[in-house]
Amino acid sequence: MKRVIVLTLIQVLFLSFGYAQKDELYACSRKRMWGFCDNRGNVIIPQIYEKVMDFRHGYAWVLQNDKWGMINTDHEVKINLVYQEYKAFSPNLFAVRKAGKWGLVNAEGAQIAEHKYDLILFPDNGLMAVSDGPGWGVINVGGEEVLPVIFEQVGRVPGDPHLFNAERYFDEKMIRASLGKRWGVFNDKGEEVAPLSYDFIGAYAHGLAQASMDKKAGFIDKSGKRALAFEYDVVQAFPENYDVTMAKKNGKWGMIDVSGRNITPFKYSVCNGNLRNGYVFVKEGDKTGKLNITGQETWDAPKEVKVVIPKDEKTTKQPETKIVVPASKEEPVKLSEEEPEPMTKPKKKKKGKEKKEEPVKEEAPVIIKKPTPENDNIQREHQFDEDGNEIKKNSDFGKEKKVKEKKPKKEKVKKEKVEDKKNEEAK
Repeated sequence: MKRVIVLTLIQVLFLSFGYAQKDELYACSRKRMWGFCDNRGNVIIPQIYEKVMDFRHGYAWVLQNDKWGMINTDHEVKINLVYQEYKAFSPNLFAVRKAGKWGLVNAEGAQIAEHKYDLILFPDNGLMAVSDGPGWGVINVGGEEVLPVIFEQVGRVPGDPHLFNAERYFDEKMIRASLGKRWGVFNDKGEEVAPLSYDFIGAYAHGLAQASMDKKAGFIDKSGKRALAFEYDVVQAFPENYDVTMAKKNGKWGMIDVSGRNITPFKYSVCNGNLRNGYVFVKEGDKTGKLNITGQETWDAPKEVKVVIPKDEKTTKQPETKIVVPASKEEPVKLSEEEPEPMTKPKKKKKGKEKKEEPVKEEAPVIIKKPTPENDNIQREHQFDEDGNEIKKNSDFGKEKKVKEKKPKKEKVKKEKVEDKKNEEAK
């Protein structure tokens, strides 16, 4: 009996495994065109597409003639191949772009929202932010308009054309929106909860949202009423997993809970971070440390300043210096041992002809002669007083000036020779 039960279980597992493998399809290509094959390599869906995506929940997106559409495992077209782009929000909800505008369709190809939006963001709590030009609005997953496309900002963050990920825009199904730089709150049906009169409204957590008005901050609840008094300079949003937060009052930070009770006094000059991780960095005076959700402080140890003097193995001992203080009040004189001059290698003589040193010519001594009638040439260049002392007027003083004899011109010599010859001939 036990053997029959074991064999039956094995057969069931084998058949179910074989069926699952048979039902699973894989993308395969031929001549750069794609289709789907089974685990044995048999072509189940012909290779006629330019691109294919994997099957998920029995459906796969395929591209043909630069247009996207969706088919099932029986190769039946569920969404016509007419779209420029698509984004899968859920197994039964897709954003598709046609003629430059986005809309919504389901897995059967039925249209849920018209193609009239420039952007549709990922749904959060059944709501989606949409834009048409500069304005923003909100629709639900059924394609119904919740808020018209007239607001500057909706949800947690400003509109970003690259945000298609699962970001949280509508905390606790509450819609925060701004118009004319004033913030208000609406519910998921588009009904106004808080008027557009606040300077800022933050995210909801534990039924409360941070808000500010007239340079004072506090909290409002889901009905739009003030839950905590607007008496703080700054308040941080409550973390989702804790019911305490940090607030600033009169220039100092402290910790409060959702009822407004003080967990710590307002004594911290600096508060970095938030309590999402269970602690926040604070500073009090010269002390820095952490503050956990219960208000317990953990201060950092004071840092010791160490002076490290690097050791240089190549340093040598310097000569000792003695200071001699003389008896007078003059500055002390430093006497240091003279270090020997470094030895230098003699320069090598270059090969080649050695230049002979020319003897230095000795200059003749300068003879200064007193003025006499015989050397009147010197007297013209130098002047002397009555006692025979020279009066310096010329930069060439002391140098005896040589008088060059004028050489007779060659022409006169030639004429004399010619006249001598004529006289001889006449004789």
